[in-house]
Amino acid sequence: MKTKKIIIGIVMFVLLGVMASVCAVRWRAWFGNPPEAPYQVPAVPDRVMLSMSPSHSQAWRRVSWRCDTIAREASVEVIDCLMNDTVFYVAKGTSVSSRSGQQMYYQVDFPVEEGRFLYRVHNDSLCSSYYAFEVDNDGEWTVLLFGDLQDEVAHPFATMLQEAIKHHPEVDMCAFTGDIVERPTDEYWNIWFASVAPLVGKVPIVACPGNHEHVKAWKRTLDQRFVATFGESVVEGSHGNAHYEWDNMTWSSLNTDVSFHIDELFRQKQTMLREGWIHRNGKWNVLMMHHPFFPAAIERHTYIIREVFEPMVKEMGVHLVLNGHDHVYARRVDKKNNLPVVPIYMVCNSSEKHYLANCDTEFDRIACGHRMYSLLRVTKDTLHILTYLADTHVLYDEVLCRRAGDTILVEDNKPQLEELLDVAPRYEKPSKNKQRQQFLKKKAQRR
Repeated sequence: MKTKKIIIGIVMFVLLGVMASVCAVRWRAWFGNPPEAPYQVPAVPDRVMLSMSPSHSQAWRRVSWRCDTIAREASVEVIDCLMNDTVFYVAKGTSVSSRSGQQMYYQVDFPVEEGRFLYRVHNDSLCSSYYAFEVDNDGEWTVLLFGDLQDEVAHPFATMLQEAIKHHPEVDMCAFTGDIVERPTDEYWNIWFASVAPLVGKVPIVACPGNHEHVKAWKRTLDQRFVATFGESVVEGSHGNAHYEWDNMTWSSLNTDVSFHIDELFRQKQTMLREGWIHRNGKWNVLMMHHPFFPAAIERHTYIIREVFEPMVKEMGVHLVLNGHDHVYARRVDKKNNLPVVPIYMVCNSSEKHYLANCDTEFDRIACGHRMYSLLRVTKDTLHILTYLADTHVLYDEVLCRRAGDTILVEDNKPQLEELLDVAPRYEKPSKNKQRQQFLKKKAQRR
């Protein structure tokens, strides 16, 4: 009996030691938040954002902005250039607090027809500059898609975005798979808004939250500036989820950063099912969530995400799943009887921060060490996915889905271009030798 107690004691001591070591290594990643410097919010409305309306059809837009105080009258002035008509829409305001400041955010939804529009936002006697956007109901919806950003200065993504728009000026909407800011501080939000200046206020933007938009804690909290800008109305307990119903497509954006709280994932899933976000409706169903179903980078694990959501994705008829987080590019198409079928799973990365691809043979196309962006062209009968190298705008990957009656045909049209599997400089450090060797071995096996 005494020997047994000694053994149990030793085992417990070892386990505690292991747990303490893990906590020491991972503490900053799990709970470390950089301080947010105090900041001043201008009186003149700023951070004006044009987005789609989660509450209405494709023929609606949402505008959000912030200012420093509560306005007696807040509105958006919309000018229909074709009809030469001006309409004012009253906005709803909400006070949003962060760790080092407070501001008022306003949101308003309004209908639009085909044509060109000018708008500006008003807070009492103060107003923003005019912004212009166009609505073209030509039957095709084109989405410019970006993965993680995490810029610490404004230039990397700003340049990438300008070049992407130059090559694809026909864009109807822009989407981000999360981690658009390095951390939830006003400084990094300023960087993001400066980076998207060529787009913001002119092209609708939608995004799902990533882990970098959360304040770390045992139960992480989403920065409410994200919710006020992209998600549903700011209410207590908002998760940053949003769902859009458009002519040829449904688009669901889901927050999967509920670290240590698996029950939250199940609640997110139940929300989607209860509110009918995903259903077989004859449209193309797109699900955007930051964390991947299948790990695309070395030493990444996504078992829980996959077990919770994959059965629903297949049962409810999702055609395309968009992810970020792993800082590589990876795309796989499901197979049935050795033929490609939906859903398609795609991991995106637009950041200068690169990880190493795990080179899993289940992925049909991968890349690491390179920034990418994708273009989604959606019509009633086709979903066309094109992925480009950000530095050269060369086509790197392509998948075409076509409706043929009740069947969806999937064509894997990736170019005859060798996969780009490069080691980022951060992995040349001695401390990264294990990951580097693991990657090189798997890379050789893939080829």
